Amino acid sequence: MREAPKMSEAPNKIPEQVKYEPRPVPEMLKESLVDWLDSLHIIRKDPNIVQVIPSICRTGVLFCDLVNRLEGRTEVIKGIERNPKNRTQALANINKVLEYLRGMPKINSRYLWSGKEIVDGNEYVAWGLLEDIKNQAPEKKPKQTLLAPQLITPNVSVPVIKQPEKLTIPKIIQKEKSKSLRSYSSTMKKFSSKNSTVGTPRVSRPPSSRSFKSERVNQMYITNEMKKNVLAWIDALGIEYEPASNPYVDILKNGLLVCELLRIIFKPQSDKAHDIPVPNLYPKSGQAVYENFDRALTFFKSKRQELPSSIISDPEHMVNNPELVYTFLYALMSSYPQAAPIEYQPCLLPYGALGLRKLEFVVVNWIESLNILQPAPQMFSELIPELKKGVLLCVIASTISSIKIFNIVPEPKTDQSALNNIRKALDILRKLPRMSQKFTWSEKEILKGNNSVLLGLLEDILRWTDGLPSRKNGTEYHKEGPYLRPVEIKKNEETFNTTFGSSVSHKVQEKEIDSEKYTAWLYSIGAEFPRSINFAAEHIPEFTTGVLICNIVMALEKIRIPGIEREPKTRVSAIGNINKALVVLRKKSGFSKELFNCAEEVFLGDGDLIRRVLDEMMKIWG
Repeated sequence: MREAPKMSEAPNKIPEQVKYEPRPVPEMLKESLVDWLDSLHIIRKDPNIVQVIPSICRTGVLFCDLVNRLEGRTEVIKGIERNPKNRTQALANINKVLEYLRGMPKINSRYLWSGKEIVDGNEYVAWGLLEDIKNQAPEKKPKQTLLAPQLITPNVSVPVIKQPEKLTIPKIIQKEKSKSLRSYSSTMKKFSSKNSTVGTPRVSRPPSSRSFKSERVNQMYITNEMKKNVLAWIDALGIEYEPASNPYVDILKNGLLVCELLRIIFKPQSDKAHDIPVPNLYPKSGQAVYENFDRALTFFKSKRQELPSSIISDPEHMVNNPELVYTFLYALMSSYPQAAPIEYQPCLLPYGALGLRKLEFVVVNWIESLNILQPAPQMFSELIPELKKGVLLCVIASTISSIKIFNIVPEPKTDQSALNNIRKALDILRKLPRMSQKFTWSEKEILKGNNSVLLGLLEDILRWTDGLPSRKNGTEYHKEGPYLRPVEIKKNEETFNTTFGSSVSHKVQEKEIDSEKYTAWLYSIGAEFPRSINFAAEHIPEFTTGVLICNIVMALEKIRIPGIEREPKTRVSAIGNINKALVVLRKKSGFSKELFNCAEEVFLGDGDLIRRVLDEMMKIWG
């Protein structure tokens, strides 16, 4: 039998210790490395394996098995801890591999002293070391079959022997090819943080479940970005969540968060109050935590026929693996996006946060100019309750078309009455020549108060009143961008404010704000900012995306803030950007505590508050 390819026949001189800066590995190379590991039966390929490889590598077991497999039958790396319980044991595994690899001839030495980075989960180092090992290992040659010599007799036909069909190995047998592979999923979840102890405290299983043999739980991968979206959704629903080291106190780990979310989502649909799961609010044991998850899952199954995964159907898995809890919450968020407030729901208008804010100002000023609503609205959110009733929509439709609408219910008491009002207004809008029709059939979304549907409908009505042609249907419907209605420039009025139909407030004028000082300061620190910005305005929408305040902080601190959404499409993404900058500012001594939680005001473009934030920065950095 042919021996497995070996990486070396003789040890090489130990290379000099040199530190290299880790570099990203292309996705195509990652795929090829996964195929290579799969061909060696080190891992089993699945859709999420590329994402979890760095986590698997943190225990060192994969590297040990890989080197032993490449070196042949003899186990060259011995005494590894297959189920390391802490960071020290994992680091010992990795160091054994690295020490052996340092003796390999011609192997790239860039990551041979990077044990700490590997155990910390640095994906660049993990993938880079796998690439170096692959480059060191000789390529497998195709197996050659020795054919017995045959005597060919002239004019004698040789019978064709039919080759036997290729044997298909059942998947259940293929899964048992590598014993080492079965240990990876159990060790991965023990190293979810850089601390020397286990990152996620494990809650002991309830006594009732210990007598049963636990089935192996496959690691379900959820990205950090997905977790951020889940936490933003939870916050939007009005639930305050702060992670805690004690699993009995952490509401995500003790089952209280899941129960509360199910109560919020299904309360309007529940016929009986006692249907909603009532958890143990102060669980003190693993049994109590188990019962919280069991009640939540039992209730959820009674409302739905299928779960995101069969693994989540077992409360024991939820108790022992917070990653599965996040997975379940993400599935909830995806299935019930309407449970969150309107402003946190996906937006249908592809204008970005800044474009949406500008469009809202234009629409609000237009409604104010019609003199149909008293007191005059100041923010777009003030229009939504009136639009949901259908009354304001009827008044707008009647005003622009000069068609009288009869039998409007001024204060609808039921959804059906409000829906009738909405339909009367939409019937008129559909018949207007050159009226764009994308949102004129969305009566149910209008009744729900869908922010983007209402804003899009009012934008189309405004375009029609200004004589613009109807939009093209299909993917190019919003190609022209938000309609920022041009207005005649008045004397002594700023161009930017004229665009939005309002001038600088008297309050701002009285202060005689020196807009130039902010502009000069931003120039001096080298920050990226739009040159047309007016710092003296009552509203400064350039800050609403959060990108500008992040640019300023990065220029001041000479750092890079990771994960900035350059073109945020939703309120959550924009406020997330703003909070990234505020995290840095909160750490600076002298930064006012009153501004610690001003993300909402910055998103709204509050000119007074934005100037206060800038003044604080100028005071700290000069």
